[in-house]
Amino acid sequence: MHRHNWRRAASYIYQYSARLRTEAILKDSQHVSLMLHERLSGLSAAINALHLVHPAYAWIEHLGEASSFPSDSYQSKKAKKTVKDQLAGNEIQAQRLQFYIDIEKLQNEFVLTSAEYWLSLSNVKWTFSGKDKVPSDVIDLLVQTNSYEMAFTVILQFWKGSGLKRELERVFSAMSLKCCPNKLGSTSTGTNVIMLTSSRDAMVVRGSSDVVPASQLSSQWETLEHYLETYKSLHTGLPIIVAETLLRTDPQIELPLWLVLMFKDNQKNRTWGMAGQESNPASLFQLYVDYGRYPEATNLFLEYVEAFASVRPSNLINRKRPFAVWFPYTTVERLWCQLEELINAKCNVDQCDKLKRLLHGGLLNHLKLLKVDSDDVLSSAAYHWENRKVVLGGAL
Repeated sequence: MHRHNWRRAASYIYQYSARLRTEAILKDSQHVSLMLHERLSGLSAAINALHLVHPAYAWIEHLGEASSFPSDSYQSKKAKKTVKDQLAGNEIQAQRLQFYIDIEKLQNEFVLTSAEYWLSLSNVKWTFSGKDKVPSDVIDLLVQTNSYEMAFTVILQFWKGSGLKRELERVFSAMSLKCCPNKLGSTSTGTNVIMLTSSRDAMVVRGSSDVVPASQLSSQWETLEHYLETYKSLHTGLPIIVAETLLRTDPQIELPLWLVLMFKDNQKNRTWGMAGQESNPASLFQLYVDYGRYPEATNLFLEYVEAFASVRPSNLINRKRPFAVWFPYTTVERLWCQLEELINAKCNVDQCDKLKRLLHGGLLNHLKLLKVDSDDVLSSAAYHWENRKVVLGGAL
């Protein structure tokens, strides 16, 4: 009896929330937010009511056009069973050909209605049709209106695996673009779209009336850092996406220190080279080379070469282990060739020549050290082999 009453209550509450959805379409935008908020309360109450029912019976009948949550189709099937066949009685079997709405579908609808509500607060109208999968455009709209928390909630609710990573990459790429003031120049109309610094507190695009306060840019950086720290555990390549987006948009931009440290802090031991997780020093080094940031690339490489050379005696055995250390030698060679090309083209000759000499010195010392370590390993192996032969000879 109690199970039947809670299911009936959930059904009536859901009918009311569905009617609100229909009425909201006919209302003006001024009242949409209030109706969406009331609808969210109804969906929440329906979900709570079904949670009081045994999981095998926690569903309500489908109400035709009243439903708006995404599903490929409302398939004819019986209620979900969490217990074995002994819990499946005649009541469930009688419902096997009827449409149903379970808690999971109600939760999906609640998330999408929440997204619609947040967009309505920014005067952005979006309504999900309920016939196809969740479109990515709702994520784009949420990011455009700075509703990042809601955007990530939708992503985590509806995407898994590689699809989840793909959507996270899209969101963080869009968030990174908001941190690039030079990006505004590409969307402005007119012939003069040069970014100018008019004061300490604002950035102005010539030929446009748009003013970007420095405080707003600072807020975007802080937001990007916060969410990147939160979600990089779900996708370790997100720092690469952010850094590449920034450098591609503005090759002269200075990457923030916290972003650079994300590439470096993933390493367990800096004396083992530039390898690591997906976002490692080698990937940052490659980005620097790809986008012409040769001073940063050279300094980063020398930093790890020197760390490798200055290993403590207690960790010396790790340095001598075969394949324990890795450096991106192919990318180093490409950096060397690009510096030579710039010198031959008489472009920044002094700077490129200085970088080339630094790179040459670091490589020379590194290769000498590798040779010494290799000789030590061979000598140690020969010494142990001689001792082994002496021991075996004495035993015979």
